Amino acid sequence: MKVFIVSVLAVVSLMGCSQGGSDGQKLVKDPSAPTKPAGQDPSCLFTFNQGPQAPATLLPQQYEKTFFGKTIDKNRWLPLMNVSGSETVRFAELTGVRFYKTSYFSTTDSCAYTNSLPDAPSEIRSVFDAIGKNLLGLYLPKNYKNLSTVASEAAIQVRVDSDRWTLTHEYTHHLFRTAISDLAGASDEEIRSNVNTNLSNYDAKFKNATSTADIKSYTEAAEFLNLANINIVEFLKRFSLEEMTIESMLAEKYDTSEFKLVSADQRLNGAYYVVSSAKKARELVTSLFADIDKAKAALSSSADPAAQSAVVKLNQNTAAYDTLFADMSRLEIPARQYIQTHNLDSGRTELAGFKALKSHKSGTCAHSQEADKFFDEIINR
Repeated sequence: MKVFIVSVLAVVSLMGCSQGGSDGQKLVKDPSAPTKPAGQDPSCLFTFNQGPQAPATLLPQQYEKTFFGKTIDKNRWLPLMNVSGSETVRFAELTGVRFYKTSYFSTTDSCAYTNSLPDAPSEIRSVFDAIGKNLLGLYLPKNYKNLSTVASEAAIQVRVDSDRWTLTHEYTHHLFRTAISDLAGASDEEIRSNVNTNLSNYDAKFKNATSTADIKSYTEAAEFLNLANINIVEFLKRFSLEEMTIESMLAEKYDTSEFKLVSADQRLNGAYYVVSSAKKARELVTSLFADIDKAKAALSSSADPAAQSAVVKLNQNTAAYDTLFADMSRLEIPARQYIQTHNLDSGRTELAGFKALKSHKSGTCAHSQEADKFFDEIINR
């Protein structure tokens, strides 16, 4: 049975995450929920039913490659670029995902954009609450931890004061998750388990080498490190790099006036999110470069064929990470340029700028929070 890591939208962090931010402000539950004073928060700019309709039925599937080689069915994504929030939900639910709301508000200035959605059942609401109340959205794949709510379809939970950018961001995680390439592969938890096992074996073999001449132990350690790196590349593509992909895809459509009925603040938030996701991925890979260099140094003088083969594999790991860095830069550079040209206070630090955005006071991204915790475990092991 496959076990999945939850995809949530929270401030960065990805499990799939739309942008919101948290500056430490405590979010409050408003039991009366239906309305809030109108303001400039992204949740207040449009009503849930404002906008055109989506197609009545699903279009024939048409898969295409996006960034980092990720696959998406564009006929299930493009139709939602210029539709209302209610139509976003109706069309998305044709693909096997159900939308729910929680009753959390971020501030007294936000609005109950998704108030017409059904309340999240208690068993999945508890997952949302456990991750943290400063979330905008949370995606749970079908069969997540055998919960009955997701036994036959996936689920997306959003705060009542989320917006259409959040709805679309979380739905895009669903499309990536259900694409053929993902269905054919291991689950998130299986990949995570493989990483933990192989890194533990690498650390143990390297530590237990009896001397600098213990080429066999160093070779075995290098083989475990190679396997860990292969799984980490896939894990990055499903988390940090998926967050970068989604925000870059939405940004492209927003900049060409195709993605409508969303806030300009969320476009800027997305740029910050791309930069912060790249930073976190780069920190992880930089720590792994140190492990690769250490293993190669232990084997560099050996003429043993197995040792030489292990070094070749480690060089391939480095090349794979270098490719990811190059691809990340293609998304990160435009994001930084957007921040510089659209942020009136462009001289402030990235983190300060990120927290200062008003809409970032309303939530964070758990998809990336899950990944960040895992990355920190690897870096600090």
